[in-house]
Amino acid sequence: MAATAADALAPLGKLGLIGAPAPGSTVQLDVNFMLNGRQVLGITEGDSTPQLFLPALVDLIQQGRFPLEKMITRYAFGDINSAAADAKSGKVLKPVLHFEDLH
Repeated sequence: MAATAADALAPLGKLGLIGAPAPGSTVQLDVNFMLNGRQVLGITEGDSTPQLFLPALVDLIQQGRFPLEKMITRYAFGDINSAAADAKSGKVLKPVLHFEDLH
């Protein structure tokens, strides 16, 4: 899939690789195609400066320009195993546990 994404890059385009693939995962690229300023970047945990990124992200959420609620699925803490299974299967993008009912 990453090779297909790289093949779709316009000149000067950038592809960001995120996630945690299995050790030894590789991507085959046509080097000549990449020579027109195309880039493939590995991104770990956002590669951001938290002091700058987090306030900017909060602003986007407050402005309604970042669809946070569409990206998360909430689970009671007691459903932690379901949350983990749903994340592993790809059923949800980001499970979020809440602790309100732990009395």
